[in-house]
Amino acid sequence: MSSPPPRRSTRISKTKDNASSEPKAPKAKAASTKKRSMPASPDVDKDEIDEENSSSQKKPRKRVKTTAVVKSARRNAGGKLKLLMDTPVDVVLVIFSHVEPLDLLRLSRTTKALRKLLMSKSSIGVWQSARLGMEGLPPMIEGLNEPQYANLLFDTHCHNCLKTPTKYIIWAVRMRLCKQCLEKGDIMATEMELLRGVEDQWDKAYSLCYITPSFQHGSTTRFHRASHKRLVEESAEMQYGTPEYDDWLMEERKALGFSCQPYEKRETSRTEARAAELASLRRQRLDSIIAHLTEDGWEYELEKSETLEALKAHELVNQPKALTDRSWETINPAVVELMCEMATDAVL
Repeated sequence: MSSPPPRRSTRISKTKDNASSEPKAPKAKAASTKKRSMPASPDVDKDEIDEENSSSQKKPRKRVKTTAVVKSARRNAGGKLKLLMDTPVDVVLVIFSHVEPLDLLRLSRTTKALRKLLMSKSSIGVWQSARLGMEGLPPMIEGLNEPQYANLLFDTHCHNCLKTPTKYIIWAVRMRLCKQCLEKGDIMATEMELLRGVEDQWDKAYSLCYITPSFQHGSTTRFHRASHKRLVEESAEMQYGTPEYDDWLMEERKALGFSCQPYEKRETSRTEARAAELASLRRQRLDSIIAHLTEDGWEYELEKSETLEALKAHELVNQPKALTDRSWETINPAVVELMCEMATDAVL
């Protein structure tokens, strides 16, 4: 007798039947990693949109940790400025009229509120009072307003690269330059650099150098390249050597010399006064050091001219700083070492 066939599992068959009978759910579309570009409006450039999309994909920079000292300083500064801005505007302007123009410039660079106040036309009297309160200032330069005049006269940053400090002022073009920008050649050029490429009108271009704003830097005279180019364009219709050209040349030269004379004179006197002040400070420091060395028994060595010259040239002695007891304790070993060397050389 044959055995019955094995029973099939109904659970599996039901599961398969149910799975095959149920409708399949639609497959979800894979999320596209590409960012869909927005249609550009007619007022927006396509390059600007691409640049914005590319910049949005950049990783954000890590936030720099701010120390407690910096946070405290910011809180204190904000509190003081807040108290100032809570003061009535009329009172603030009266206070500001008694400060120097450079202080007004620095105040205008602290907050947006102060800048808006000091750069408004209603504050012109404050700038005038600050300027007139200083003695020996030359008159206002034509074409500059009060903040621009103060920036040129008192601030020390280079108008080309913003480097500080700078001391070279070309008054005729209302510009302050550092040494690197002055010697670069693209702003202030030598005579040969100006005449390069104009061989066909060399005499005319050479004569224009006499009325071009210039600056004497050491043994080299440098001319303002843009001003020379403007003069060449203005005189293009004039013939070199004619009475019309000579009269125009003379008028331009008079105007150039007259506009710069008071400012260059003030700058020269100011430079000389500062040099005299620094020389006086150096002399006082040397006298104080000599007095200390005399007390320590170096009087005989100090009578020798070689010792005095070596002492004057020492880097710790030749400084425009007052000598305090603490600074003398600091430089005493080096100065005594120098005196010992000079005494040894004298014996040998």
